[in-house]
Amino acid sequence: MEMGEKDGIITPERLEKLVKEVLRHRNFASLSLPGLSEERKTVFVPGLAILCGVF
Repeated sequence: MEMGEKDGIITPERLEKLVKEVLRHRNFASLSLPGLSEERKTVFVPGLAILCGVF
């Protein structure tokens, strides 16, 4: 919802948008997404990969 989506629904298209944004960064330190805390950066990318696999 921090990425501008109001309904909070996860879709393949929205996951792809997140993947593209994550791939723009070279490492976790440079990763900057709205609402993503420093503590969650290291688990966000693996979680995103799992969600992509599920979809």
